[in-house]
Amino acid sequence: MTVPNYDIIYKCKYCSSRKIKKKGIRKNKSGNIQVMMCKVCSKRFSVNIGFRYRRYSKEIITDCLQMYFSGMSVRQIARFFETKDINITASAIYKWIQRYSRVAAKYMD
Repeated sequence: MTVPNYDIIYKCKYCSSRKIKKKGIRKNKSGNIQVMMCKVCSKRFSVNIGFRYRRYSKEIITDCLQMYFSGMSVRQIARFFETKDINITASAIYKWIQRYSRVAAKYMD
C-alpha cells in the first residue's frame, strides 16, 4: 500500500506553501481528520475534501452518488436507506448530486 505524499498533494491554506507535514489526527463525530502543519508559517490546519460540515458521513454521500449514477432514482435511494434506518430525504440526495457533480467535473477536466 502506498502512502500519499502530502508535500505534493496539499498546500498550506494560510501561506500557500507546499512544505507541510502531518501533525496528528483530529477526532469528531463523522470520523478522524488528518491535521497538517506548515513548515514555513508553523500554522496547523486540516484539509477539507468537500465533506466538511455535513450531517451524514462521506461514505453515505458517496454511496448515494454511486447509486444515482448507476441508474437509481433519488426516491429509490431514499427508500433504500430508509430500510437501513437512515432517514435521508430525496431533496437532500438531489442537492448532493448537484453539489458533488460540479466538484467532480472540475477534477475530470
